[in-house]
Amino acid sequence: MIVNVERSPGYSEAGYAQLWRHKDQTVLIMGNTVKERRDGARWLWAANWSDGERINAPVSELEPYDGPKPIMLEVVRQVEKWAREGNGDAMWWLGDFYEFGSRATGANGGKALAYYPGAISCEPEWYDQGTVGLVLQDGMGLFRAGHPEGVEDKTPTDTRAFLARFREFRAIDTEGLIYYPDTKDWRECVAIAEAL
Repeated sequence: MIVNVERSPGYSEAGYAQLWRHKDQTVLIMGNTVKERRDGARWLWAANWSDGERINAPVSELEPYDGPKPIMLEVVRQVEKWAREGNGDAMWWLGDFYEFGSRATGANGGKALAYYPGAISCEPEWYDQGTVGLVLQDGMGLFRAGHPEGVEDKTPTDTRAFLARFREFRAIDTEGLIYYPDTKDWRECVAIAEAL
């Protein structure tokens, strides 16, 4: 049975981090904002639950998932596995997740900031360096305002000291700017995120 999962224009009943069925696959909904293609088809960012492969799932093709529902921590661990395997979508999702966190994991801007450049390094055609650049210039304070009440904030306080862990970042003291050179070392980013 196919259901209309678009609860209102632009938002979906297929919730963030939930499992749904798409054709013959179980998919994880990676974002709950419905996007529209040029041809008018409306879709959600999703991933194949078994291997993390990106699926832009048309909302008209999503069906409820009747199997066991993983808790959020299980979802996070699965997406972390995909990130270790070089999945840029997984890295971007983890960056977004750790900005806000959950009661089980806490919020951690350091993890977020490590995963975002990993995604850019892994799949530069998909992700926006400008977003990460803003954080690099304005510091970890940007991450401190967004997490929900009751979620522990584990964000590092010194942006420059944190960035010194990455070979690809260097501070130019005379200008007070942090530059982000284009490298492809996503593995280092994932390792730093997982060490926090």
